[in-house]
Amino acid sequence: MLKENKITIYTFFAIMSLGVLPLVFCQKTDIFVKINSSNCLLLDNIFYYISFLGSGYTYVICLFLLMFFRINNRILLNGSSALLLLTIIVKTMKLLIFSSNHRPIAVLSKEYSIHLVKNITLKHASSFPSGHASIIFSLALFLILNFNFNTFLKFVMLILALMVTCSRIYLGQHFYIDVYIGALVGGLSTILFYSLINNTKYAASFLNTDFITYILKH
Repeated sequence: MLKENKITIYTFFAIMSLGVLPLVFCQKTDIFVKINSSNCLLLDNIFYYISFLGSGYTYVICLFLLMFFRINNRILLNGSSALLLLTIIVKTMKLLIFSSNHRPIAVLSKEYSIHLVKNITLKHASSFPSGHASIIFSLALFLILNFNFNTFLKFVMLILALMVTCSRIYLGQHFYIDVYIGALVGGLSTILFYSLINNTKYAASFLNTDFITYILKH
């Protein structure tokens, strides 16, 4: 593993470690109210549009573009496996294990007037964890770990991941704990498969070529 990638992974764990503090010292409703109430028209627009980066469609489109530009299968397998794993984990938690966890509007509607952003429809159920947070942190780490971006671009990607995560609270869709666990699941999914796939010696002929070339040859 490259030294730069070890630093990226350590940075992720540092962010997650610091992220525990609000969970320990603050009530989940207090964090939500603080972020959601710090609103203005500019932030409404920024968070509305940036939230789309956390969509599963963004991840899938990214993988298809990489396949089109013939990026090797080792990298594609890292991204697709991480996406599949986090999807299974998040959906299982949302729909089965924590299906009774309600969203902010269902919990706070009687005691706090949630700031509503135009064109955003607030959901009531399946709050935990945040799918958008898991997607964006998985995608950001996937790109940083597998491509030789400079330090500035890596920093920008992590900031964007944090902004997308924050947008889910600002837009009234999630509590802080939802996005925190979502980001943790997404980041760990990418790191797990990055480590496994880059250290495997099996199927080298497939992993070390691109998908289109491999299909044409077989």
